[in-house]
Amino acid sequence: MRKGTVKPGEETLVDGITIKNWDAEWQMVKQGFTKIQSELGHEVGLWAAKRGDEFVYIAAAQQVDNGGLRAGLARVRNRPQTNNRTDALRKIKDSVDSLDAWILKVDKSRVFEIINDLKEAMIDLHDPEWNKSPEIIAAAEKADLKRRLF
Repeated sequence: MRKGTVKPGEETLVDGITIKNWDAEWQMVKQGFTKIQSELGHEVGLWAAKRGDEFVYIAAAQQVDNGGLRAGLARVRNRPQTNNRTDALRKIKDSVDSLDAWILKVDKSRVFEIINDLKEAMIDLHDPEWNKSPEIIAAAEKADLKRRLF
């Protein structure tokens, strides 16, 4: 799967399920970024930050031994460590009051086989701003500025 190849309504499949059907399985988690979600410690899949109807960040939580989706959501709240110092996590932490946490559960027995394709497909579909690298954002802003000036 290439970046930018998944469009709404296309019949792209991940684990035999259309992206449209996967997309319908997202569930909102109340206080997902501000409260410990103990019940998600043994669940795996994708987690996301949304502002209204817009996905701003999508990530994977695939290791049950490390807390699964509970740990994925907690990365926003916890003290910065090696894997949670990204710009996106900082932005989520700074905007936590205006964001909702969402999860997409994946069968534990299949997670390692499908999680990367599913994450890539969801990023392609929703184009979340905070999943883009700072370099890409800077280049796009520069190109847009040039376009507006000339």
